[in-house]
Amino acid sequence: MIIKCPNCKEEISSRADKCVHCGVVFGEHCKECGAPLNKGDKICGACGCPADYGHSNNRKNISKAILGFLISFFIIVILVGFGVFFYQKQLDVDFINNYASIVPKFSYSSTDIDRNGELYRKVWYNSIWKSKDDETDPYTRKNDGKGAFYDDFNDALLLLDNSPDYKSKCDDIIKTHDEIVEIMQNIIKPSDRYLDIYIEMKKCYDDYLDLYHIVIHPGGESYNSYEEKFKNRRGAFKDSLLKLMDHKVTN
Repeated sequence: MIIKCPNCKEEISSRADKCVHCGVVFGEHCKECGAPLNKGDKICGACGCPADYGHSNNRKNISKAILGFLISFFIIVILVGFGVFFYQKQLDVDFINNYASIVPKFSYSSTDIDRNGELYRKVWYNSIWKSKDDETDPYTRKNDGKGAFYDDFNDALLLLDNSPDYKSKCDDIIKTHDEIVEIMQNIIKPSDRYLDIYIEMKKCYDDYLDLYHIVIHPGGESYNSYEEKFKNRRGAFKDSLLKLMDHKVTN
């Protein structure tokens, strides 16, 4: 583009840094028309555009970019906040549902475990001390519970292990156990609102496992050791379960 030098008025290129006629050196160029500007020029002599027009636009563009970034940032923060809120809300709903599912299973399993564990203890005790009992005689005495006591208590315990009723109850206990384990594996730590219940549920589960293992896998114990562990673990589990059931859990 051909323009006139603002100093000598001769024609020069709008991209020239120096006038070829008068030798004046130009500063920046007009951001609007490209004409050279002398130092100190407030406006372009060619088009009248303010000399700092480009800088103003740049500042405006930078301001707009910063504003856009801040708006985007706050929108993201708000969306993340809502996402976290609804995610935690869903965790609480899932926790309530799991609580409602696992407490009855704890209670149901407690009855069967208590029955089998106590029967195992009585058979063991009566076999050692040759004590007659209508419930344990079929396992501790020969001839369908009418004859002499077995010399070895292991024979009595083996009969108990192989009895259909006892095995059926053990199968029920194991089935319920698998369901309890699956529920506990799916439980995720809830919000602070249910944190105390979550802690008590974990405690109840640990006490349940201790009792479950001593009843389902009693091997390797002496009678005194079994009796003490069974008594202590049964009491611990019942106490934990009562505390857990005492909660009124609502959403």
